Amino acid sequence: MSQRQLLQTRIARGAADAARYADAAALLQALGGGWWNEPPDSPAAPAR
Repeated sequence: MSQRQLLQTRIARGAADAARYADAAALLQALGGGWWNEPPDSPAAPAR
């Protein structure tokens, strides 16, 4: 593998990782955040 191919592969991998993390953050936001957004003194959510 040439140096150029190696660098292009690393750049592509970095872009893919960044897209994956951005997608995961968007999913968490779309689902309403997470347990860490709930104030500590709020009542627990009712069981379903």
